[in-house]
Amino acid sequence: MRVFLSGVLVVLLLGMSLTGCSRTAGLSINSKQTLVLDASIVAAGISASRPSLSRGSAGQQASARVGNTSGKPVTLHYRFYWYDQQGLDVSPLDVSQTVAIPAHTDISLVSTHVNPAASQVRLYLFL
Repeated sequence: MRVFLSGVLVVLLLGMSLTGCSRTAGLSINSKQTLVLDASIVAAGISASRPSLSRGSAGQQASARVGNTSGKPVTLHYRFYWYDQQGLDVSPLDVSQTVAIPAHTDISLVSTHVNPAASQVRLYLFL
């Protein structure tokens, strides 16, 4: 009887784990999470807008305004992450870029993606 119950328990656990794997819903990007700032970025006096999307002749384009409110220049790194409608990475992947922002200055960060599947974007800023 004990062996039978152990076997039933194993079958139930296996069935429940496989049920979790059968879900195929997308990983859509939350529109409130399109901008990620490291704490060090905020401490350095950097502010940023969420990236906006537009479609141009070269493909999908994302742009965001980044401002330096401090009294000294700040060098930061950034990367745009592109996703399809289901929330999956779209290749080719962008590489991290570096930019120096002078004191009390706003700049625009721009990325263009040629893959027509790119429909969502997230911007990550870090020092």
